[in-house]
Amino acid sequence: MECIKKRFGIRSGRGQKLEMESMKKDTSGFRSDIGHILLTQSGYKIHNLEEHLSGTSVLAEKFSAEFDSAPWGRICGLLHDLGKHTDEYQEYACITSGYMKGKWEKEKPDHTLAGAMYGRKLPPVAYCIAGLQGGLPDWKDLSERLDREADGKTVQTGLLQSVLGQMAQDIRSKGVLNRENFHFWIRMLFSALVDADYLDNERFMVRRPPSRTDNPRIVFEYLKMQLDRHIPKLSSGTIVGRLRSEVYDGCCDAAEMEPGFFSLTVPSGGGKTLASVAWALRHALKYGKRRVVIAVPCTTTTAQIAQTLRQIFGDENIVEHHSDLVGEDDFIYGMAAENWDAPVIVTTNDLLFRSLYAAKGTQCRKLHNLCDSVIILDEAQQIPPSRLEPVCASLRTLVSLFGVSALCTAAMQPVFSGSVKARKITCEALPGIREIMPNIDRLAVKLGRVRLLFSSGQDYDAIAEEMKRYESLLCIVNTRREARRIFERMPSGTLHLSRMMCPAHMLETINTIRKCRAQGVPVTVVATPVVEAGIDIDFPVVYRAAAGIESVILAAGRCNREGEMTANGIVKVFKGEEKIPSGFMEESAAVLDEIMHKITNTEYLFLPSVQASCFEKFYTRTPAYDADGIAQLLCDGAGDCVFSFAEAAAKFHILDDSGEHTVVVAWEKGKELIKRLKKEDINRNLLRKLQDYAITVRHEDFEEMKNSGAIEPLKGIWVQKDPGIYDEKIGLVMSGRWPEEIQIIA
Repeated sequence: MECIKKRFGIRSGRGQKLEMESMKKDTSGFRSDIGHILLTQSGYKIHNLEEHLSGTSVLAEKFSAEFDSAPWGRICGLLHDLGKHTDEYQEYACITSGYMKGKWEKEKPDHTLAGAMYGRKLPPVAYCIAGLQGGLPDWKDLSERLDREADGKTVQTGLLQSVLGQMAQDIRSKGVLNRENFHFWIRMLFSALVDADYLDNERFMVRRPPSRTDNPRIVFEYLKMQLDRHIPKLSSGTIVGRLRSEVYDGCCDAAEMEPGFFSLTVPSGGGKTLASVAWALRHALKYGKRRVVIAVPCTTTTAQIAQTLRQIFGDENIVEHHSDLVGEDDFIYGMAAENWDAPVIVTTNDLLFRSLYAAKGTQCRKLHNLCDSVIILDEAQQIPPSRLEPVCASLRTLVSLFGVSALCTAAMQPVFSGSVKARKITCEALPGIREIMPNIDRLAVKLGRVRLLFSSGQDYDAIAEEMKRYESLLCIVNTRREARRIFERMPSGTLHLSRMMCPAHMLETINTIRKCRAQGVPVTVVATPVVEAGIDIDFPVVYRAAAGIESVILAAGRCNREGEMTANGIVKVFKGEEKIPSGFMEESAAVLDEIMHKITNTEYLFLPSVQASCFEKFYTRTPAYDADGIAQLLCDGAGDCVFSFAEAAAKFHILDDSGEHTVVVAWEKGKELIKRLKKEDINRNLLRKLQDYAITVRHEDFEEMKNSGAIEPLKGIWVQKDPGIYDEKIGLVMSGRWPEEIQIIA
């Protein structure tokens, strides 16, 4: 790739106006310019600006080609650091790096605006380049920044603006962009630029060579072979085992279907996880997909699924990503940010969708790697109705514009097809969904292996005494407050599971539970809903605090899971002393109460038709399918390329975690990793390990820990300082209380 001066003939005196001249002008002006400076043991190492612009443009062009936008990626890469070609920035780089003596007392120069100025008549380019410093901006802020930069200066665009104008005409003529997907396309272009920029920086810094999956077909052939070898080991002669084989075979056959939207509705314990992965690998091979992304409801599930897949596929083929520890868009943190460069990604629903509406470069970096991928959205029924419209809009765009095939898996399938209506509002859901397992009712009947009981109000003393009668039991409650009240009434040795335990701690506890159950050792567990989705544990008796139908059915999936009991397992739904948390859970529970008054047999709740009725009622109760007004911020001004990226990113979330913070705890290997963080530079490998010891806490709890000195910042990451805030049995504790989990938003 020719350097930017050769390609566009840019000549500029430092601090003077930039002019467009012929493509044959001398290029020596950039040859001494500094892009980055690195102090090594042998002295200072200079990353030449010309080389950086050229290297970034090559990668950005390659990544943008994944969604048919190669010229746009190329021009963004060539222009992105043009502002470093000024006396002011060169002086700043030399002084702040120690390369030149002096003291820099002014603000850091905004080196993105010069490139954005050239793309001003083509706003997507301006958004992307300006977004490298502080994230994708709102148009109001961007236009003000550009006006200030242009004040008193002359920018003659010539040939470059001619090229940009041709590109604008090209994209309009394609007719593929519309008001719903335009902002996604800009964000995807931004992702390609950010990843290219950071990878070229990595190449200079020699921190790790850029790792790409350039021949995914070879990788997927190997993964498919490994999975096919593993599946026979799981077969059993039980009814459940035979049905799992049927589901697996059905998924393998369905992989031949044309790309688009799919659903897999199988009751808990029916083997959805590995069957859906088998479908994804075969579908990827059939249609040339590049990556498989598995999005699940919570970190516990990511930890368990990632552990299972690593055992089958090997560590090098799996990236587990559930915590964004990188908080800033600066040079070092940007290079460490996750970019999903493995064949199989295991993440959370919340992180996936928040990334699709993000503005920060560190959060958007990975997005272009979703192009031509297969996405498995696990337990789709846990998407809150108030966020249904932006979630469905993102999925529709991924499938229609970026070559994605999407599979929604669930123990009960919400009404995601066609239109979803509530009072006077309508949400266009997902078009053309095809169910992989056609006879859902038959599966539900055959996988029925529990007896469902409902009780009236009980105090916690009575509930605890009742539960003590059983040798092994799982009790699931709605909050940690409720968990504590029951846990403290149970015998010594009772185990606990919640999201206030770090993922590594939760996974070790789950493995302990499995070992006890396999060896016939009695074990009692008091947990929050964290165990309900995708956690492979099996109990003869499960108690569930009153909640919605999705919670009750998922809890039942942890009872007699293997179908090996001579009689049905027992699932008891009880009403304790605590109120059901307001929002998503309260609304869902109200719908179940309404349904319970209309049925004569609790076993009917396992029928897909009854579950669909519950979801229809649930959706009709919501006052808005886009409670944050995301469409207004990102779609209404699309015709004029006016977007509020930053405001939308701040507003959109699935969990009730406004002001959330992540803290790394010193549990087991977490202690050594915190020591490494003190000694080593931030890097992606270290961050991937640290997230296994990270807990997301509410803002008020974070402030209390910070003010009391219980945690401290370490290279921008908050880590545990006071050993007393993390208990070996129950996780995070504060002043004798159990901090509450973050809930799904209303």
